[in-house]
Amino acid sequence: MQRKLASLSVNGRARYDAWCAGFEALREAFRSTFIGFNETYSNALYQVHSAKFDTLPFEKYESLLRRAPASRTWLISATVSLEAHSERFVFPFHTISASFLKAVRASKQTKPLPATDVTLGVSRWVNGIYQFLRGEPVRLREIGYINGKWLFLLSENGIETIKVLSLSDVVNMFLRDAIAAFLQHLIWPWREFVRGGVDAKAVL
Repeated sequence: MQRKLASLSVNGRARYDAWCAGFEALREAFRSTFIGFNETYSNALYQVHSAKFDTLPFEKYESLLRRAPASRTWLISATVSLEAHSERFVFPFHTISASFLKAVRASKQTKPLPATDVTLGVSRWVNGIYQFLRGEPVRLREIGYINGKWLFLLSENGIETIKVLSLSDVVNMFLRDAIAAFLQHLIWPWREFVRGGVDAKAVL
C-alpha cells in the first residue's frame, strides 16, 4: 500500500510539472504578444500591459483538483489603457468548470477528459471586483492544458464550444477582443481612438 501511495504521489507531481510548463508557455505567449503589439502600434492611443504572478504551488493545485477552494491563483493580468481609462482582466486558476466539461462532451475533436482538472478562467474588472466573463465581447472563457493538449472554451453568440487552437491564435484573438471591449467601454466615438489609419479590429 505504501508503495502504491508513493507511486501516486510521484505521478501527481509529474502531471503537475508538465501542467506548469504548459501554462508558463501560455504566459510567455501573452507577454511577448503584448510587447510586440506595443512596439508595432506605438502610435496608437492605447497600450496593453501585463503583470506576472507566482506559479501556482503544488499544494493549491492539489486543492483545486479536489474541488477545494484556493486563494491567490492568478497566472497573469492584462490591461488595455488610455490615460485614466482602462479595461482590466485577470486569469485565475480554478477547478475545471461544468461548462468546459459539457462543451468537451459535445465536441467531436476532443477525447474524454479526466474527472477533474485545473483550468484557467478569464475575469474582468466590473463595478469594483473581478467577475468571470458573461456577455462581453471577449470570446475566451476558459483554458485547459490536458494531456499535453490545449483546449479553449469560447463563447460566440451565446453558444459555448471547445476549440483546439495554437497559443498564438488564441492570444491574438483575446487581444483583439479585449481592445474591442475597451473601446466599447469608453464614451468617445470609436473613430477618436484610431490614429494613423490603424483599426483596432484589424491590428493583429
